[in-house]
Amino acid sequence: LRVEPEKGLVSKYTELAPSQTPDAGESKVFYRLPVTVNITLAYELKAIATARTIMSQFGQIAPIPEELLTGEYAIEFHPETGAVKSIRKK
Repeated sequence: LRVEPEKGLVSKYTELAPSQTPDAGESKVFYRLPVTVNITLAYELKAIATARTIMSQFGQIAPIPEELLTGEYAIEFHPETGAVKSIRKK
């Protein structure tokens, strides 16, 4: 089984992840940006099946914007991946 992040997307997300806000990450609450990956199942060096899917495990780590952590919003995370599942105003 081979899992490879899609070329170009990881570097694109890496550029988007850093925050211009000086206090970003001050709360120490982070999440992973999901990226598209190509999955290949191989047997004896021959590809049997391929698929594309979204995986957070290969994504860039980014701080949750501090303005979402004031208590006015509820943020739900995917426990297995660390990705943001939902953000809603309370």
